[in-house]
Amino acid sequence: MGELWLRVDDAILHVEVAAGRDEPVIGLNLLRDVRCGVVAVEHDHDRSCHRFHFRFDPLHGPSQISHGLDWLVLCALGEGRALAQFVDTAEPLPLRREPVTAAAAQAALRTLLALRQQGLREPLPFGARAGWAWFAAVNDHADNDDKGWIAASRQWHSDHGWSEGATATAQLALRGRDPFVDPVLGQRFRAIARTLFDAVVHGRDTPDALDAAVIDTAALDAAVELSA
Repeated sequence: MGELWLRVDDAILHVEVAAGRDEPVIGLNLLRDVRCGVVAVEHDHDRSCHRFHFRFDPLHGPSQISHGLDWLVLCALGEGRALAQFVDTAEPLPLRREPVTAAAAQAALRTLLALRQQGLREPLPFGARAGWAWFAAVNDHADNDDKGWIAASRQWHSDHGWSEGATATAQLALRGRDPFVDPVLGQRFRAIARTLFDAVVHGRDTPDALDAAVIDTAALDAAVELSA
């Protein structure tokens, strides 16, 4: 536990630098959740708001969704804050994400709500960890589809240890269908990953994964749910 808090203290030093402060960040509202290995911080300095997320492991799909939804909802409410992620990565810290306009965030959230409704109607051939592995590769370079697909398949299948596709949830929902064997399901998997992570990482509305009928029938419900 002591080592964990040393890493938190080190991350806070990064926050001070990122916030442009010369003095210690005493006024931060620090929320520590040791069970999840995540620390979320908000601070308001010189009328600029920031939201910081700490993760003591590399980013994966679920963490990107969690961090990104916080950021996207605040943007949609017109309270956009820059998101700074402090994670186990070789890249310079923090990984910074500027807010998008409220209109862009609302459009992205409506598409996510429509995707959720589609998922309630049929099992979607998708896993967040494998989906992020693919998206992270193609997000860096569009020609990295093969590389990303291999990385995603390693999350979905494993010769030893845990794998996303072997979970009871995936097995029950997909009834043995495999997006890494069936090319049609594979394309749907890619489309879902693009729609989901374009929204939570870039604040973009990319309805690639939605059937036309779902878009037509879900648009009104999604708008109502978003405004509730």
